[in-house]
Amino acid sequence: MRTRTDVAAATGEFAQALYDLAASDLGESLSHSLNGLAGVESKAQEFSRIQTEQDMITLMSTGEYYVRLSLVH
Repeated sequence: MRTRTDVAAATGEFAQALYDLAASDLGESLSHSLNGLAGVESKAQEFSRIQTEQDMITLMSTGEYYVRLSLVH
């Protein structure tokens, strides 16, 4: 889980760097492209964060299931 969290954080940092770069004076076309890429990276960060949360929920549910199963036997 930690690795996925780290990847999401790094993706967010990369997206922010792209936004900052796009805001500099690079020309309209390049700035527009960098803004688009930054938006994609921001969405990737959000999806990674959501996936990490879902993985944690699945892991906790599985653990709870096995604890209940061991108490029955």
